[in-house]
Amino acid sequence: MFKICIFFFIFLNSINFCFSQEISNKFISRKYWTSNPSIEAIKKDIQLGNDPTELNEYNFDPVTWAILESVSNQTIIFLINLNGNGINKKSHDGRPPIFWAAYKDNIELMEYLIKENAKLDIIDDHGYSLVNFAATTGQLNKKIYELCKSNGVKFSEQLNNDGASPLLLLIPHMPNSEMIDYFTINNLDITQTDKYGNNAFVYASKTGNINIMNYLVEKGLNIRANNDAAVIYASKGTRKKKNSIETYKYLKNLGLSINVKDSKGKTALHYVANYSSDTSLYRYLIDNNLSTNARDSIGMTPFLYSVQNNSIEGIKILIEEKTNVNKKNSKGENALHIAVKRKNKEIINNIIKEIKNINEKTNEGMTALHISAMNSKNNEILKTLLKHGADKKLKTNFNETAFMLAKENELLNNTPLNFLK
Repeated sequence: MFKICIFFFIFLNSINFCFSQEISNKFISRKYWTSNPSIEAIKKDIQLGNDPTELNEYNFDPVTWAILESVSNQTIIFLINLNGNGINKKSHDGRPPIFWAAYKDNIELMEYLIKENAKLDIIDDHGYSLVNFAATTGQLNKKIYELCKSNGVKFSEQLNNDGASPLLLLIPHMPNSEMIDYFTINNLDITQTDKYGNNAFVYASKTGNINIMNYLVEKGLNIRANNDAAVIYASKGTRKKKNSIETYKYLKNLGLSINVKDSKGKTALHYVANYSSDTSLYRYLIDNNLSTNARDSIGMTPFLYSVQNNSIEGIKILIEEKTNVNKKNSKGENALHIAVKRKNKEIINNIIKEIKNINEKTNEGMTALHISAMNSKNNEILKTLLKHGADKKLKTNFNETAFMLAKENELLNNTPLNFLK
C-alpha cells in the first residue's frame, strides 16, 4: 500500500511538472526577448524544455516577439530555421515574419526572407497585403516599398477589404507630400477613393493630419467626400492617435457638418464615446447637435458604447450630460446588462443607481442578475445586484433562475451560492 501511495505521489508530481513546463514556456513571453538573448542562451533554454515554435493565446510566437523586440537578425534567422517555424509561418492575425519585419522597418531581414522565398502575396486576417500592412501601420521608408516593387508587387493591385490602396492607407501618417509623390510616380492616383467613396482627405483626417489635409485642399480634392466622412474618420482615429477638438474645429471651418452619420447610423459621438474622457470634446460635439441618446443601426447609443468600452471617467461625463441611461439596444440590453457583461464593479456601482428597473429583461429574457450568474468569477457583483433590488426568483425564457445558472458556471464551483436560492 505504501509503495502504491509513493508511486501515485510521484505520478501526480510528474504531471504537475509537465503542466508547469507547458504553461511557463518563456519563449512566448514578450519580456524574454527584450534582453536580446544570444543564440547560445536560446539553445540552453530549449534544452530546458522551452518551445521556440509555440504560439501564445493571441497567436504571437517567439519569432514574432524577437522581430518586434529588435533582437539581432542573426538570432531571428536562427529561430526561423528551427523545425516548426519557417519563412512563411503565420502568427498573430495570419501574418508571416516578413510582415513583422516590414512593421519594424527591418530591411535586412526582409531581404533575407525574400531571398529564401518568402511569399509576397499573402493576405492577413484583416485583408492586408504586405505592402498595405506596412502602409496602414505608418511605415514611411521607401526602401520597404521599393523592395516589394522590385520583387513583382504592383501597387495598383494592392487593395484592402475596403478597396483602399497603399497611398490611402499611408496618408494619415505622412509628415509631408514626399510619399504622395512616390506613389503617384508608381501609378497611384491622388484622387482615387476606396469602394465607399472615401478619398485621401478622408483618410488624412484619421490622425488629424492638417498639414496633409491643407495640401489636399490645394490640390482640389473633394473635402466633403462620402457625406462629410472626414468627420467620422476623425472620430475613429487610429490605434496610436485619437483626435483632439482642434481637428473637428478645422473640419467645421472648412464647411463640413459635425452632425453627420455613417452607413451604420453612427455619429462622431458614438465613436468618441468608446475611448475619450475629454470633457471639452464631448461638450463641443454636443454643442454641435450630436445627441447622447441617438441610436445607431443596432440600437446602441453613445452612452451604451461608453459603458461597453470606455473608462469610468468617460462614462461619468455622459451621465453628467443628462443622458438617458435607461435606453436599450436592439437586443433589449440596457447599460446595466452591458456593464455586467464587462464584469467591471466600478462601472456597475456608478450606473446601477441610475437604472430605473434593475430587473429589466433582454430580448432573450435575461436580467442583469442572470447574466452575472453566468459569467461571474466570484459572488461580489451578484451580491451588489441583490443589494440594489435584483429579484433572484425571476426566470429566463428557459425557466432558469440565477441560482441554477450560477451552479452551471464552472468559475463559481468553489463559491457558496445559497444566497441565490
